[in-house]
Amino acid sequence: MQGVYRNLNAKKQNNGMDLWSVVNAHRSTDGHLVKETGVTHSVNFSLTDVIINNPVSIGKGCDRITKRGQREVCAVVGGTIGNTKPTSPYLGRLTLDFKFRTFGLITEDGQRQEFNPSGFNLWFGSDGCEVYV
Repeated sequence: MQGVYRNLNAKKQNNGMDLWSVVNAHRSTDGHLVKETGVTHSVNFSLTDVIINNPVSIGKGCDRITKRGQREVCAVVGGTIGNTKPTSPYLGRLTLDFKFRTFGLITEDGQRQEFNPSGFNLWFGSDGCEVYV
């Protein structure tokens, strides 16, 4: 299992494009993702069997970011990495939603909703993380 999060310095190093940090990970006894060691960086890969880190941790991280005005990694998605872009229906883009203190989905028509990872596949490209059914 691997965990993926946005490389916060990538746009400076990658001609303004997103780059993703990939880290070894495992599922905790309560079903959440836990990061381990071994960070590499990549772009243009998929993630299936998606899980997220502890929602309480994400919420506390969002609060710190909002309060301090500093960027930090507080939200990580994990699963099985592949190299094939999903061909199933596209739903929108994955984001960190500070209002709801969790992952959010921005649909094609601009609507925002909470992201429940169950049953979705992700594509990590140079312009963000796309969500597919």
